[in-house]
Amino acid sequence: MKKYFVCALAILATAWGSPSFATGIEMEAEVVLESPQAIKIPVKTVIQGTKVRSDMGDTSTIVNSANGEVTVLVHPQKSFAITKKEENGSGQKTGTIERTSKKSTVSGYSCEEFLETGSGTSIWVTEDARVSPEARTLLMDTQAGDDPLWAALRNAIGATAIPMRIVIASKDGNIQWTLLSLKEREIEESEFVIPASYAPMQESGEDTGDNREKAPTKKQKKEKK
Repeated sequence: MKKYFVCALAILATAWGSPSFATGIEMEAEVVLESPQAIKIPVKTVIQGTKVRSDMGDTSTIVNSANGEVTVLVHPQKSFAITKKEENGSGQKTGTIERTSKKSTVSGYSCEEFLETGSGTSIWVTEDARVSPEARTLLMDTQAGDDPLWAALRNAIGATAIPMRIVIASKDGNIQWTLLSLKEREIEESEFVIPASYAPMQESGEDTGDNREKAPTKKQKKEKK
């Protein structure tokens, strides 16, 4: 289930953006992992045209749906890796989206609850987001392009309602994503560019940055004799 939620976040980081909408979107959210204790992770996502960047912890993910490239930046190591985007939805399937009678306030917005019947995922949605209809459509189309949960939600409620909270139940503890703020602004192209000081990750494994010469092993010493 956690793997599915990460895919959903890549949420936030995968796109079928609309090039006809000139203004970009900036989202600030929080992910709470409730096992074994509550861990809060801030997530910042920007969307401009066909490009999305999501910053979470020490890494950033940049997706360009125009060419299918996914770039991962690892900031402590100043390294990056480029791969190709997986097929739509990565084989994940969802049940139907059903409206409940529950209402609540999330991040200052009046919301109503929907349930995804397959997994019991709870989705709190608002119609009152203070952004343009074009921005709402860009956000929903962007997320629905690669995440079947968002796609099912868009088909059920339309492209102008916005999820403010998604709660995924798990035997290891619930995983909760909450949208804290959403605004329109022009996103600079530099936010989607790999920094010049970053180097490609080592293909053999993790780029530790440790290039110090290692002491020879006993076997190597014998071979030299």
